[in-house]
Amino acid sequence: MRRLSATLTVSVAALLAITLTVPAVVAQDADPAAGHPIVGTWFLQSEGATGPPNLATFGCDGTFVGVDPGGGVGLGSWVATGERTLEVTFHFPMQTPEGMPMGHGTVFFSGEVSEDGQTLTGASTVDLATPGGGMTGPRGPVPTTGTRVVVEPMDVPAQE
Repeated sequence: MRRLSATLTVSVAALLAITLTVPAVVAQDADPAAGHPIVGTWFLQSEGATGPPNLATFGCDGTFVGVDPGGGVGLGSWVATGERTLEVTFHFPMQTPEGMPMGHGTVFFSGEVSEDGQTLTGASTVDLATPGGGMTGPRGPVPTTGTRVVVEPMDVPAQE
């Protein structure tokens, strides 16, 4: 009986030690992107661009989805490089003037979210596909800014 009690005590102590250390390990492995201020949806505009801004969503898992006003979609990933800084790489399909697929363009972006979390500044470069299947080589950098999309109250129609 004494042997069972000693074994049980050692087992409980080992289980307690494991239980106390597991949360620390999980916390160290947590994705730093989860609490980054970029997470959410943004209006993005590059210097010199005309027309409405692009929409982009930065997921807490490091995914990126961008949509331009013409309906083009860019897919990629982002990574936190600091408390408020980040880098993004995304790809978008390209077509010839006749509408034939010719590869993917690639955008690289490096930026910083403002302290209040509502604006974004940075620079981007782009590498475009060519009709022959090659790439143009990076062009830029181009200053790029963003404004967070926020929830706004619904407009209620006037009642007659």
